[in-house]
Amino acid sequence: MLEKPGVKPSPPLFDTILYDEPRPRIARITLNRAERKNAQNLSMIYQIDAALRHAATDPDISVIVLAAAGQDFSAGHDLSFGEESYRPDDYAPLGLWSEFGARSWCSPPTGGSTSPTC
Repeated sequence: MLEKPGVKPSPPLFDTILYDEPRPRIARITLNRAERKNAQNLSMIYQIDAALRHAATDPDISVIVLAAAGQDFSAGHDLSFGEESYRPDDYAPLGLWSEFGARSWCSPPTGGSTSPTC
């Protein structure tokens, strides 16, 4: 997709999450599988990653809120296979947290220690 200078790109389209910007500088990602207690299937995991990437690279966003539809925030990972393929080779690895310098939150090991201080 070609982006025009000065025109904010639209977020990707999703079917397991909702993405909106309810106020200036705030992006909200809402888990939207209430009928499955917002259990995260592979589709949702990749859509959360895409939404986080979209918000994190938008210079107009300062806060990202993760919310959920329904009564349950999330039941965790959806382990039912259904129609989806779960062969690891079908999916690219995700590593968004490492791209934000998560290791920089910890102080490097000092003296004879081999463990960082977090």
